[in-house]
Amino acid sequence: MITRIKSIERTDNPMWTWNNKSFYDFWVECEDGTAGTASSTSPEAPPYSVGDEVEVETSSNKWGVKLKISKVKAPNAGGNKEAYWAEKDERISRQWAINAAMEYIIHASTDRKHFNDDEIKMIARNLLHMRDTLFEDKPKEKMPF
Repeated sequence: MITRIKSIERTDNPMWTWNNKSFYDFWVECEDGTAGTASSTSPEAPPYSVGDEVEVETSSNKWGVKLKISKVKAPNAGGNKEAYWAEKDERISRQWAINAAMEYIIHASTDRKHFNDDEIKMIARNLLHMRDTLFEDKPKEKMPF
């Protein structure tokens, strides 16, 4: 069932091992009233947090109610690998452009001028444009900086 995490607390249960991995138990309560112990390989916190939308499977054993919890995928990430990789490529491109813009500013600036966010964005956009049009057959426009 799909629900949201209401609270998470580390239990006093000792660490336990399975398949050469260490596990730590957390008491998890969900907004729909589901509650039980969920295990994580992290002693600090499980891979979900309060407010996250999750899918919960419950089972009972001699130690009580055990929860198997997994995060619900975002609507645009629901198995659409092309959209995922396109979005990831776009983020990498933006990161490259910002880093390149900062390097350009450091090396091209002879005075102690401080660039604001808009100037950095403009240089980053220009660098992305230059990269994307580098091998086109039409003449290039001169960069405005």
